[in-house]
Amino acid sequence: MFAGMLLDPAILARAGTGGSRLVQAVLCSAPRCDLDGDLTVDVSAWSSPDRTCTPLPAATPRAALSAKSWRLDRAVTQASTVQTVSLIGVLALAVALGSVLLGYGLLLPGLEGAELIDANLAHALAHPLYLRTGEVVLVAGVVLVAVMPKWTANPRATPLALVVAALAGIHRLVVLPALGEAWSRVDAVAQRPLPAMEEAERWADYHVLVSVLLLALLLGLTGLTIRRGSPTSAA
Repeated sequence: MFAGMLLDPAILARAGTGGSRLVQAVLCSAPRCDLDGDLTVDVSAWSSPDRTCTPLPAATPRAALSAKSWRLDRAVTQASTVQTVSLIGVLALAVALGSVLLGYGLLLPGLEGAELIDANLAHALAHPLYLRTGEVVLVAGVVLVAVMPKWTANPRATPLALVVAALAGIHRLVVLPALGEAWSRVDAVAQRPLPAMEEAERWADYHVLVSVLLLALLLGLTGLTIRRGSPTSAA
């Protein structure tokens, strides 16, 4: 309050040169308190022409501090969002690849070709598993479409994820139901009747073709996400 009174223009105008020297002494010397608690100022600065006063650093405006804090919070939030999206994308891609490669490629064909059970029973047991695997791949493809724009800056990644999701939908909704229905109309042991057997084999070929295409597209999508960074880092 004392310094504020000294810096009042009206007081400085009445005080003249002496008042200016008093303000300089207050700003340049450290105030002290005597034994009675009164504020005293080192007035030796008044008569010392060689004494220099180091100006105080300019205070940073509150608006600038708020803007810097907002930008920092935004950067932290963006980094956290990118990490979460990347984790979801990696999980979805791993689930889709595992379902196509292990489910369609190894486990389910091994169940159908098992010699310990009847061929008709093997097809009947494998068909629901094919449907569940197709649903898993379809959901993973939809998740990839949702997270791909924030996961990678590659412009080809999102269209490729759309193709994967569309192909997985066709596989689950068209190919797999038709394949199960075709196998249910034949005797896989006797290979009869021949027209129905040929239709079942044709749908089985479609299933293999779609599975290979899905595997190739997912591997290509994996390569795109590895080669390019996130949109934030690319920008």
